Amino acid sequence: MQQYRKKELNDLDWRGLFFSHLIKKFIAPKDNDNRDILFFLLLSQTCRYARQTLASFFPTPLSVEQRLEYQIYHLIKLVVYGEKAQVEAIIKRSFLLLLKEGWATDYSGRVIVGSPFQAALRVGDVEMCKMMMRIARQHNMREILQDQPRPVYHNLREILQEQAKAIFPNGVEAYAIEQRSNVFNFDRIVTAINEASPEELTRELTTPGQDQPSSALNRALKAFRNSFIETSNGEIFNPFHLVTVLKREEQEFSKWNGNSRTEREDKQDLFLRQVVGYVQRCLPARYTETLVKGVYYVVATKAQQPEQRASTTIGTPSFVDSVGLGYTLAMGTRAPTSRGSQNDRAPLWEKYIERQLSALEKEVNPPNLRDLLFALTTKTSHR
Repeated sequence: MQQYRKKELNDLDWRGLFFSHLIKKFIAPKDNDNRDILFFLLLSQTCRYARQTLASFFPTPLSVEQRLEYQIYHLIKLVVYGEKAQVEAIIKRSFLLLLKEGWATDYSGRVIVGSPFQAALRVGDVEMCKMMMRIARQHNMREILQDQPRPVYHNLREILQEQAKAIFPNGVEAYAIEQRSNVFNFDRIVTAINEASPEELTRELTTPGQDQPSSALNRALKAFRNSFIETSNGEIFNPFHLVTVLKREEQEFSKWNGNSRTEREDKQDLFLRQVVGYVQRCLPARYTETLVKGVYYVVATKAQQPEQRASTTIGTPSFVDSVGLGYTLAMGTRAPTSRGSQNDRAPLWEKYIERQLSALEKEVNPPNLRDLLFALTTKTSHR
């Protein structure tokens, strides 16, 4: 979107300054609520200064192509933010937007490129994919795409399946196996925390994210954040980074070095806040919502994904401010001095992820009628 043009007022006399003051204070911040006054001043011939000042607040009208580009950007942004209800309303009004491509960034700054359906696939939002597929089945594309080269698709669902194949040529489950073997290595940051002095630990816990070049721990944490962002911000979200860091936290819980209990607890606390928390900070919206609701509740009760945005619960992560997840806190973690009942978090997340991937596979690569009949026959014969 074009920014409002700034106009120098130095060459205007007191009348121009007076009108510009009124416009800035009463009209520009809420132009929709003062449309009548705005039109009156625009049409008025009594003061050219008012018209000049008003023109500086409104951009040049967008072309049709620019409006469509922004519309796609807005839709994909809603997709990666997990706004299922808003996305559904837009697609129902204009389902052909599913054929368009664009880009947007999610909470973590990950750039998502492709169609709205591909965006949902890239961030692992199963419920969003199901909703789009449900709408796609309702639209016959033969007449709409009759001028397009073969093959002619019978319905929009087939087009979405082709979009999915462009991302997962061998299927979702095959790609998940590849993701399992390409998880982040946390060895360096664990070693850096273990070798840190009590003073360094205290400084990082009290002033997280501040540049302290003389501190080896500070440099290691900064390098970890940069390296993890580079690894995790791939084209497709890898949920197994979270499982890996939770398993590592479990392994290191009773192994932290230290001459005192306080020092060991500080190391546990720092790893939870600034390593586990930072991995959580990079989760897509839907996974963050599950984190907020509680993975045990979602897995044990087989509950649907929560519908509210993650930002309404924990705040949208800002990768400029050194606060919140990854700096001062981590979500769903136990107290540093007690194992409590959450030492099964990694297996719970593994179960949750497997369920999500299985559901995604069924959406993008549904079994054909022959496979269903074979499965039904096999099940009947075993009985």
